[in-house]
Amino acid sequence: MNLIYLVIYLTCSDEKQRNSSSSSSSSSGDQVDADAEDIEDYLPTIEGLPQRFPYRKKYFYVRECYREYFHLIMKLIKNPRISLVTITGSPGIGKSIFYMYCFHVFRHLKFTILTAAFSKKGDIENKILLWRSGVQDPERLIYNGDSFFQSIEDTNVIKLFDGPSPLQFIKFGPSIVFTSPNKDYFDSMKKFTHSTNQYLKLWSEEEITEAVSVLRAKCAIDEEITDAVIKKRMLKCGPTPRQLFCPERKWIEYECNINESIGKFNDMKSVIAVVSSKSSPSEQSVGEIAHSILCMDPIDTPPFSYISYQYVFASKFIEEEFIKYFRQQS
Repeated sequence: MNLIYLVIYLTCSDEKQRNSSSSSSSSSGDQVDADAEDIEDYLPTIEGLPQRFPYRKKYFYVRECYREYFHLIMKLIKNPRISLVTITGSPGIGKSIFYMYCFHVFRHLKFTILTAAFSKKGDIENKILLWRSGVQDPERLIYNGDSFFQSIEDTNVIKLFDGPSPLQFIKFGPSIVFTSPNKDYFDSMKKFTHSTNQYLKLWSEEEITEAVSVLRAKCAIDEEITDAVIKKRMLKCGPTPRQLFCPERKWIEYECNINESIGKFNDMKSVIAVVSSKSSPSEQSVGEIAHSILCMDPIDTPPFSYISYQYVFASKFIEEEFIKYFRQQS
């Protein structure tokens, strides 16, 4: 898909990230790669796994880049100066799906895993579960302050959190947080010096086609979402899974957001300000509309990987409509 890259480059890291990333340990890397490669292009969902937005299908598609990101996560958490990795990116791209993938691989690697889901404000949404290595069923835990983590007697524990975790949940041991752009969360993490962010790659049209084929074979796509429906939606909104695979009633909302988006903003700077949380929208729908217009496209910056990004239009249709509108205004 041909996208005009906006003249904006946001670096989502600082010098301490660069220094700490460069010293990451690569031990056991071959074993991690082998374990990740053993996983097929689809996996079953995990019953009971805490999720902010529960995934209702029995299977999910495994993107090729998940293996790359997981290997990167393992390198980062082996670094004694990194104890928090935040996986973020454009809304609807599949961060919670990647959370499930990481759960699968960490279980395969015999880790004990602490899981929880958090609301946009950082509140626990349902339950905290501890999945001990070699034990089938999880333990349900109650948070009672700092002693909560000290009571988990397992040196090989990893914390996986779906949604913006409060600071007190990530102070002890390695944590991975999967969250959409959230100003309050990232502002609070500025005080936490042992962290780094990684932005998930955007989907390609080829990936969407492959995912549809795999998921349809596993009956993990609604029958009403035909190839023709997906093609029509992709032309308008771009290859974002949440919009492409949603029910028709939800798609109508997305479509309305896109159609109304142009009149909501005076210029492109105002769109970027909302998407990057540099400006607080007067209503929640404005923020949702802004995110339907622009996507966060990660920039591969070796050896630091995907710690920075640039904004791109979500689709060629949106790009052309905006250009037409701004020309009329000038």
